[in-house]
Amino acid sequence: MANAVALRVIRDYGDQSFYDYSEKYMLSQPAKYALGVKMVDFGYWDFRSVIKGKRDGVNKILQDEWLDYVKNGNPTWQGLHGWNDILFDSTVYKYNNKYYTRNENLVLNVILDYIAQNPPMSFSQLNSVFPNTKIQHKAPYHLLDPNLSSCNFFTDSHNILHLTDGDYALSKYWYDKELSNFISIAGGQGINIKIIHNY
Repeated sequence: MANAVALRVIRDYGDQSFYDYSEKYMLSQPAKYALGVKMVDFGYWDFRSVIKGKRDGVNKILQDEWLDYVKNGNPTWQGLHGWNDILFDSTVYKYNNKYYTRNENLVLNVILDYIAQNPPMSFSQLNSVFPNTKIQHKAPYHLLDPNLSSCNFFTDSHNILHLTDGDYALSKYWYDKELSNFISIAGGQGINIKIIHNY
């Protein structure tokens, strides 16, 4: 991150030849320092995640997997940016070898997978497997309104739940109790969602 910050300052306030020289120099350094070149487009949230991880700690499992990603692959800024979100969150979830933070599409992916792996079903059939719990006055499932434009729902065409009695959209935002309840219910269906605490 220190190299990323230095390179960013040079890019934003220096001249192009100095930036080119600095970038070339950083790429000649050991891999852990050269990584800064790929991180030059960091934002406030990325920088915050690094500081929070240093202050509060990061789970050893996540540390090791982040290092494996950096060492054994060809890390991209998009991938590193995603890891910043994972390392920043107090609790992350692993499902089908992918990490999710609380308000990512973990629940949506679990339900879409369940629908794809089973015969066509109605909302009531799906609701009997994943009950429509109302914790803190919010229901996870919502009938899709064709005019719905709220950013609180997964309404992209590839995220719509196509059931035998209509199309449904799922809420994007889950309180901790709702998510914990859903993970417990999914576990009862043999769906493994691992919970990993950073701090």
